[in-house]
Amino acid sequence: SAKEGDKVRVTECRPLSKTKNFVIVEKLGGENATN
Repeated sequence: SAKEGDKVRVTECRPLSKTKNFVIVEKLGGENATN
């Protein structure tokens, strides 16, 4: 899963919590990035 500092593409969705109201659509980079 994405970690803080990773570049990700997100989209808005139903609020999962007060602070998490988006989902990661695509991880754009990071240690385990695969293309």
